[in-house]
Amino acid sequence: MTRHGPLILIVLAALLQQGCAGSGGGNWESGGSIGSLKGKKVVVEEERIEGGLEKAIAGYKQFLEQTPEEDMTPEALRRLADLKIQSVEGVYDDSSKLTAPARAGKTPVASPLDKKKPDDSRSGKPESLQSLEKRSTEPVGETGADSQLGAIPAGNTIEQQMLQDDANSKEAIAIYKKLLKKFPDYERNDQVLYQLARAYGIRGQTEQAMATLDRIVREYPYTPLIDEVEFRRGEVLFVRKQYRASETAYGKVIKVGRRSTFYDQALYKHGWSLFKQSRYEEALDSFVKLIDSKAAGGRAAVANFSPIERQRFDDTLRVISFSFSYMGGSAAIDQYFDKRGRRPYEDMLFADLGEHYLTKRRYADAAATYSAFVARNPLHEQAPVFQMRVIEVYEKGGFPKLVIEGKREFASIYSPDGNYWKSHDIKRSPEVLAFVKQNLVDLASHYHALSQKRRDKDDQKEAIVWYRKFLATFPEDVQAPRMNFLLAELLFDTRDYPAAATEYEKTAYQYPPHEKSAEAGYAAVLAHREHVKLAKKEEKPAIVSRTIISSIRFADTYPKDKNAAGVLNQAAVDTFQRNEFAESRKLAQRVLEQYPGAGAQIQRSTWTVIAHASFDLGDYGGSEKAYQEALGRLTKSSDDRGALTERLAASIYKQAEARQKAGDLRGAVEDYLRVGKLAPGSKIRMAADYDAGAALIQLKDWGQATTVFEAYRKRFPKNPHESDVTEKLAVAYEANNQWQPAAVEFNRIRLTTKDASIRREATYRSAELYDRGNNDKAAIEAYQLFIRSYPKPIAQSVEARDRLAKLYLKTNNRGQYESVLRQIVQIDKTAGKERTDRIRYLAAVATLELSEPLVREYKSIRLTLPLKKSMARKKKSMEKSLAVFTAMLDYGVADVTAAATFRIADTYYDLTRAILKSDRPRNLNKLELEQYDILLEEQAYPFEEKAITLHKKNIE
Repeated sequence: MTRHGPLILIVLAALLQQGCAGSGGGNWESGGSIGSLKGKKVVVEEERIEGGLEKAIAGYKQFLEQTPEEDMTPEALRRLADLKIQSVEGVYDDSSKLTAPARAGKTPVASPLDKKKPDDSRSGKPESLQSLEKRSTEPVGETGADSQLGAIPAGNTIEQQMLQDDANSKEAIAIYKKLLKKFPDYERNDQVLYQLARAYGIRGQTEQAMATLDRIVREYPYTPLIDEVEFRRGEVLFVRKQYRASETAYGKVIKVGRRSTFYDQALYKHGWSLFKQSRYEEALDSFVKLIDSKAAGGRAAVANFSPIERQRFDDTLRVISFSFSYMGGSAAIDQYFDKRGRRPYEDMLFADLGEHYLTKRRYADAAATYSAFVARNPLHEQAPVFQMRVIEVYEKGGFPKLVIEGKREFASIYSPDGNYWKSHDIKRSPEVLAFVKQNLVDLASHYHALSQKRRDKDDQKEAIVWYRKFLATFPEDVQAPRMNFLLAELLFDTRDYPAAATEYEKTAYQYPPHEKSAEAGYAAVLAHREHVKLAKKEEKPAIVSRTIISSIRFADTYPKDKNAAGVLNQAAVDTFQRNEFAESRKLAQRVLEQYPGAGAQIQRSTWTVIAHASFDLGDYGGSEKAYQEALGRLTKSSDDRGALTERLAASIYKQAEARQKAGDLRGAVEDYLRVGKLAPGSKIRMAADYDAGAALIQLKDWGQATTVFEAYRKRFPKNPHESDVTEKLAVAYEANNQWQPAAVEFNRIRLTTKDASIRREATYRSAELYDRGNNDKAAIEAYQLFIRSYPKPIAQSVEARDRLAKLYLKTNNRGQYESVLRQIVQIDKTAGKERTDRIRYLAAVATLELSEPLVREYKSIRLTLPLKKSMARKKKSMEKSLAVFTAMLDYGVADVTAAATFRIADTYYDLTRAILKSDRPRNLNKLELEQYDILLEEQAYPFEEKAITLHKKNIE
């Protein structure tokens, strides 16, 4: 015995007496597996013993050797074994504190929920289920036998220390087993067993450790260590994939309640145990209970989490997302919380589930999840963000129609005048307001473009709605002038001229100057003029008045615009037509003074306005100057007005004849027509009008010619030139691309002519023109009449049938369409010497068109079981199709030959695909199925090769 021996024995005896009242378990680190038991620090309640751990061990040994067996013996044995364990795990310093220096390159492993570093917090792509599962099986609080060494005394090597540790742990196990055997009634045997399990864990004897823990559960169900024991058992069982058993173990920890330091971790692992059993709703109960305890305040609470706490929270959210996805997605979230009460963090669950679907490229499910949250929480502060996410998902998934629908909904709901902002401060959401604005621009542009492409009234209405919404919401935005202009343009396209004029004028005059200002002002005038054309007689005066006001305003505001002179001149004309002669002359004179370089037409119009206005105002000097080459001087009080009028008419007519004789047809027309303007009741008016129309025909001024002749026909219904007028109108209308009236005139020729050849040609021309004018019904009737009336010559009859067939197709009359095509094919077969290349071509094309139903029928036949029966149907259809395609080759028409070759190749290729996609016999094992698939590929290969060969030949 050393000289300190007696002192040590006295101290140990005192410690043993007082130590029996303490807790051998101490402050257990929360969480861990069997292996982590070795890392537990048991606080041995001792006074300071100089010399450290080795002296303490020596003292206990000395006490046991020199002291007879007594009540203190089991306590001494337990203390000795505990110190042996501590010598393996750490350094026993003079303060009775154990430190555990890590082996080089190793650091202690954190708990599963505290495993990530701050910079690993989930901020990017959500982790996979496999990643979460892997992390859930990692032990909690484990440092590992391979990561801990006891203190290495000076002079010892690592190898020596490892041998010493092995001996100490082995000796500790022996002591614990001896204590249990010799003192079965020792009051701290539950702690002894727990320490024994730790010792087994240190040595990697997991089975023995687990058995020891099971023994504690059986023999000491009320031990203060029961929660940690059950948790350790649960960890081992979970790793072993004994999920029902681990569920039970974790459940027992949960029953202990929050006083257990393992409560939160047990909830998490309890949820995982249920999840692994596909008991998702029960698993959610545990996960939600865990979140309730940590994030009851929703995003506000989560914002204050440390990085490790945030990672724990994110991991829990991820497994919850997986659970809800397996239960049916967002609907499952609704159902779950409807049963169990709403939670302030539901938005985070929906968001996480949506991101989960998005990583899987399940765009529809992701969008549905975000939308479901908005539907459930329309006034939630995150609702706009979710709705924005819906649109982003649709864009990412390539669903343009859904993108538009999403933008429509967003712009409607989150517009500044929407109900949402009654509950929220719009100033705190500038990004939402910006998104609303961009959506309005996008929607207006989208529907405007569609309306231009499809000419659909619904598209036009939609675009107008969104333009107006933008202007009402953002009237002072930098884009407002442009949007206002585009709205006006659209209204003009829809022939809503009053509204268009209003919006053009807003654009021109109510914004600071911009690039569309002048253009909008001019467009407003045009819109007013179009409105005049469509207005009822009683409405026109007021509209004309607005037109004049808008015209003058444009000229005043934009006097240097290239259109200003023309607009002002037309205002003078309009004013004159309203009998406001003084104002009209004033405007006309302004045109001449302000725009001396205006075009000839404007100047002529302006002088005409001045002349007429001056005459009607009694300014005969002004009118004399204007009419000096036609009328000379003419005063209002002249007694010769009647005679002069007739002479004026004759004079103008003679000037017209002279100009016509000299080759000045345009001047002649003007003079002829001036007869009607200045002397409408003159006797020579009929001849003048007719000659004017004839001259316009020579000039190929078809538009004016038709106007003149139509007026002539109405004015002189019993004129001697009726048949000639009809022919000229027919020619003029056709030349001017006025197909419908041209057709009417040719039909009139058909009804009135006595010449058979002219009648036949007029019949065909009327059909063609009805056709070109898109009067399908009239065109069909005309072609039918021609075919019935003129079966010969065959070439023209076939052409008529070709056009008739196209009209039937256009009007969706498939039966008549195919009937006419068959007529063309039949005529070609019997044409004999009258057969032409054109007839042959049309017959070939008709045959090609008639083959379409065969193609559809053939491709619709699948190879199903029984294969023999379906293959017979497929083969029969194939042979029928190939026969038709082969016959098409005989026409020798290049385009048709190429198409027929392609269809033959496609027929073989379709058979290849049908074979490969055919139904498989049931009850085949994997090997048989593979062999069957190989056999099908061998059967299909020749057809595929044949298809490839034909396609290559077609290309060549």
